[in-house]
Amino acid sequence: MYTVSVGVSGNNLNSDLFSGNGSTTAFTLSINAVNKANTQVFISGVYQQKGTYSVSNATLTFSEAPPSGTNNIEVMTFTQTEVNVPVDSTITSAKLSGDLVTPGALQVTGALTAASISGPLGASNPAAVAATTGVFSGMITKNNSPATLSQFMDVTGSTTSGAQGRIRNTAAILQVGIEGSAGGATLSGASAYSGFIGTTSNTDFHIHTNNVVRATTSASGHFGVGVVPSAYASGFGLDLATRGIGLFGGNDSGALSINAYFNSGWKYKGASVFKVTQAEQFDGAFKWRSAPANAGAAGDAITWTDLMTLDPVGRLRLNAHTATANTTLSIKSVGNSDSQINSTDNAAVYANGATVDFPSRSGVVIVNSWTSGGVRIITCGAGAVTVVGGSGVVGTISYVAGLSGYRWTNDTGGTIEANFFWISTRTTA
Repeated sequence: MYTVSVGVSGNNLNSDLFSGNGSTTAFTLSINAVNKANTQVFISGVYQQKGTYSVSNATLTFSEAPPSGTNNIEVMTFTQTEVNVPVDSTITSAKLSGDLVTPGALQVTGALTAASISGPLGASNPAAVAATTGVFSGMITKNNSPATLSQFMDVTGSTTSGAQGRIRNTAAILQVGIEGSAGGATLSGASAYSGFIGTTSNTDFHIHTNNVVRATTSASGHFGVGVVPSAYASGFGLDLATRGIGLFGGNDSGALSINAYFNSGWKYKGASVFKVTQAEQFDGAFKWRSAPANAGAAGDAITWTDLMTLDPVGRLRLNAHTATANTTLSIKSVGNSDSQINSTDNAAVYANGATVDFPSRSGVVIVNSWTSGGVRIITCGAGAVTVVGGSGVVGTISYVAGLSGYRWTNDTGGTIEANFFWISTRTTA
């Protein structure tokens, strides 16, 4: 014997109770009776003939209003018993197989975990996913034509708070969105209505092509193209290792390097035939450096040579040489000699017997006396002093062995106001 009880569900008789008031004739049934042949009506327990009422869908109307009473009207409606319709909460996952199609919307009240979801999500394209809370785990694919790939996800937020989408795991969060009207509501520091993409976790952000990292913004805010910026000093903001351009920026310094990049020290971009150069501003001074072409491998450390420095007070020196006071231009030659152009900025007052020394130097000195109006052009070299031009009383210059250079002395017998300009060479240590 085959039993079908587990496949049969539903009730075949439905009962509705109403209270008459002596005036109401129409009553609404809990189900659609279809026609009055499916009904039995009793008033105070007395069966009512079919001719005393009519039925239209779920509305039953008496020809005369029933008398007043509490639940004195009973309407019995016959219904069809459903066969092979499962009873609620009786279907398990084991009973499902093959492709499933729902005739309408599918609402998931718990977490949704899927290996793959193909096709649009939602009722229309562009696909819309309506969710206020919860987590979606797994992979989402969309097998539409390229023309509709931009419709993969449409997230709509409010004008005030903005809109955002997130991809996350337990360690990091990638966020894409549009800021709200006030700015900073969704992403700290973002301006009003600005778009953004990046991490909201303390992790690096990479841009890659062909499955290779091409650019990286580190968690601390440094940016590198072709080089990992995590090893940067705190002041470095941009490094383009693929093109050998390094840009440094700090509170009191900045540098631009060609064919070099910074990663735990300055490194060669490659085994290049070109020399590397660098321009730096540090504490108000400008410096230019170079290094020879690299005969080794990319990433070898660089040893810089200073070529030129313009210091904060306007003195210019070429090669590695420290300019003395009042030096306008200092040039270091090959070996231990250099040349300088020096001057005093303003005339000074010198009492009779006062001196000015020019140690370890030889060259041309111009003495200008503002007091007498005299100007003298004097050459100094090999212990000799020669006046080659000018006139007036300006004091004298003599060689001093202890200085290995020359000394000017005010021997005019009075106070004079004078300044000096000299072009000289000297031997350095």
